[in-house]
Amino acid sequence: MEYSSESKVCNVLLNPGEPGRVYARAFEVTTGKELSTPWLRRSTEHKVRWSDNGAELFWDTMDVAIKEGRSSMWYAARIEIWFVPESGEAERKLFEKAYRVHGMYH
Repeated sequence: MEYSSESKVCNVLLNPGEPGRVYARAFEVTTGKELSTPWLRRSTEHKVRWSDNGAELFWDTMDVAIKEGRSSMWYAARIEIWFVPESGEAERKLFEKAYRVHGMYH
């Protein structure tokens, strides 16, 4: 998983192995506080490609904009990618990684 701080684009290679949707969640690393809810989920949730072949991976991109904080102040945030199976099974986390991010406000 890769995160660009300037464009706030999160790129990931994934294959959940079944049909469904993915979305992003973000947490401030030191406090564990969830960031930009519920806006972040609504703005990132979308259907993803999948295959029965677990070795086959698909490139996926989403805009992960963190609202909290100033654009000039950097802090650590953990970005998580979650999967919602079309089958109705429980959601599951696919990836997580900590990044240096900043907010949207001047």
